This record gives sequence, structure tokens and C-alpha cells, in this order.
Amino acid sequence: MGERKRRQETLGDGYGNPQEETVFLNFTRSQIQVFYEVVTKSTWYCIGGVAVFWVVFRVGVAQGWWG
Repeated sequence: MGERKRRQETLGDGYGNPQEETVFLNFTRSQIQVFYEVVTKSTWYCIGGVAVFWVVFRVGVAQGWWG
């Protein structure tokens, strides 16, 4: 028997419906996936911002902008 048939027999009418990933937070898998995407994108923006800040700071010190 295939895995799909076994799950369909086990879950009955609930087969194919989104399941809750965490019981205490009540988030579905699709909501968690969206959260991961947002966090990943914002992390890359922050890394880029730190890199730009570092370059500007190093150039500014070399050019004598602050002192």
C-alpha cells in the first residue's frame, strides 16, 4: 500500500487539509513558509546595509570626514 493511501485512510476527511505545524502557536505550514521567506529576505537586506555602512565608514575615515 502506498504512503498516500495509508495517510488518506488514517486521516479520513482531514486528508489534504493544511495541518498545524506547532500545536501551541496554531500556525500552518504555509504560514511558517511565508515567515521563513520574510526573515530570509530581511536578513539579506540587513547584511547589505551593514556592508554599505562599513564601506562608507572606512572611506570616511580614509578621507578624513570625521576628524
